[in-house]
Amino acid sequence: MPVDPNHRLSPNDIVSIQIQEDREPPIAKKVSPTGELDIAPYGRIRVAGKTTSQAESDLKAFLERDYYYKATVSVALETVNPVAAVRRVTVSGQVRAPSTIEFAAGDTLTLSQAILQVGNFTQWAKKDKVHLFRGGTDRLYDVGKILERGLVADDPVLQDGDRISVEKNWFNIKGD
Repeated sequence: MPVDPNHRLSPNDIVSIQIQEDREPPIAKKVSPTGELDIAPYGRIRVAGKTTSQAESDLKAFLERDYYYKATVSVALETVNPVAAVRRVTVSGQVRAPSTIEFAAGDTLTLSQAILQVGNFTQWAKKDKVHLFRGGTDRLYDVGKILERGLVADDPVLQDGDRISVEKNWFNIKGD
């Protein structure tokens, strides 16, 4: 499964940790059910909900507080807990079955695929006014054109937490 650099660590993920100053090879550690890593003999540090770079930074600060003058730490994600690696995308508005779609972290889901997965557009949908909300931004897409012409390059890949909203066409002159 490809590793997402923005993956937030969760229980049962496996990471490799290396402290350069120890001159030891990386050690594989499993995130505990409580979301912590046991860094023997130093103690435990909470990493659940953090990216590997955030975990590195926290571990460095933890080690430099009491154990090292300067610590060079690397944390790499080795294996993702497949149960915790579920992504969610919400689709609302003028689609046949508005809902939240769940998909595995290793799978790819595009905007047009998400629309089709919730039953396609209703007869009142503005296919050219599909909003994709991501991280505080709103972008408009013409999904009708993407589907009609097979414009794969214009079909964005969805990320965890994306929200999709299809506008309503108040006048349906064509009757489709």
